[in-house]
Amino acid sequence: MITKTTIAFFALALMISTVAKAQSTNLDAYIQEAFKSNENLKQHSIELEKSLYALKEAKTLFLPATTLGANYMLAQGGRAISLPLGDLMNPVYNTLNNLTESQQFKPLSNTSENLNPTNFYDVKLHTSVDLYNKQNNYHKKIKEEQINIHKSNIAVYKRQLVKEVKTAWFHYQQLLQERGIYQSALEMICESLRINEVLLKNGRIHETPVLRSQTERKGIENLLVALEGKIKNAKAYFNFLLNKPLDSEITVDDFSSSIQLSPQELPAFQLSSPNNSDKLDIARSFTRIAGLQYKMDKPGIYPTITTFIDLGVQDFSWKVKKGSPYYVAGINMKWDIFTFGRNKYRAVQSELGIKQTQSQYHVTQQRIELEERESETLCETTFKNYTTTVSQIALAEKYYSDQLKIYKEGRLLYIELLDAQNQLTQIRIRRSVDFMSYQIAKAEFEHRKALYKID
Repeated sequence: MITKTTIAFFALALMISTVAKAQSTNLDAYIQEAFKSNENLKQHSIELEKSLYALKEAKTLFLPATTLGANYMLAQGGRAISLPLGDLMNPVYNTLNNLTESQQFKPLSNTSENLNPTNFYDVKLHTSVDLYNKQNNYHKKIKEEQINIHKSNIAVYKRQLVKEVKTAWFHYQQLLQERGIYQSALEMICESLRINEVLLKNGRIHETPVLRSQTERKGIENLLVALEGKIKNAKAYFNFLLNKPLDSEITVDDFSSSIQLSPQELPAFQLSSPNNSDKLDIARSFTRIAGLQYKMDKPGIYPTITTFIDLGVQDFSWKVKKGSPYYVAGINMKWDIFTFGRNKYRAVQSELGIKQTQSQYHVTQQRIELEERESETLCETTFKNYTTTVSQIALAEKYYSDQLKIYKEGRLLYIELLDAQNQLTQIRIRRSVDFMSYQIAKAEFEHRKALYKID
């Protein structure tokens, strides 16, 4: 059975897809170009790559490590051990010589040997591996969470970049439209000046309207000069976001067909479901890292057990004999029993870090909800402002047309015609500003709700 909720859901999905299809292909192309060339985004990608290699490094802690070491020692003096070989062996040798009636056994002298070997070398390969080390596990998990943070940071920056590109693009086009409106106003003023000059020539008016028309023309020309500077700066900023030469040309859209927005567009956009989890994912990862750090710093819970083996050669005077090669193998265990509370205090700091990150998570969540609510309100307000302005355009155009006709007949003061001209110009500018403000508000809303699909 098809319920009203199901019908509403499909209707909403259809409206959202319609809005998505209406998205400018030119703008989408610029966004993809920004993804490829924006320098700040490249820096975030480099940070992610570094974190991936940091994880690979952490994984090597579970594998054996082999190092080559070599020592050579020269020594003189220091502690020595006495060897009374003569006192011990000479009586025996004398007895043997008497029994054999020979001098076959030579007498020995007492000697001493330094404990520090001289002209001694030791070359060995030392291989070790941790059999049990919980800190390695926590270290690897921390690196994994840092990767998640960098991935989320890239997603957050991409969404921010989408908003910036859209805002700059719409702002640039709003300035172009404003220039066109002022150029149209300049044409109206020039037409008024032409009419006034004709009327003055025929003696139907005084010189004042002509002077006023010339003043108005000069004022609009000055506005156009100032507007050109704004257009140049807007173009430069947009190209800066794309990492292009600042004076590169920008492809714009013709908004004449979309200048009349459908009343259904705002509800379709407003009802789209929130999906902004990237910032919350970052906050969650920081909380998990704090928890892992606490486990690492917790005092005296887990020992560290390491095994090793040394394969080497050692002897004197760089000789290699039958007994020179050797190996040594063993197992080491380290377990902190008493450290005067050093590990305990470190663990308390980590525990406070958990509370701090949890608080930051809640603040982030509340800030996201507030920003989404504000962007909804702004989107709705700009849409209403635009629709109100649009309803005034036709009235202003008809009012100016009627006033111009009456003025040509000599039944209207020029100040009244000028007022109608200025009113039409301002309402056209306001329509352009309100339209682009609504597009920018949509980009902000899309950014807050994370509606733009990114890779």
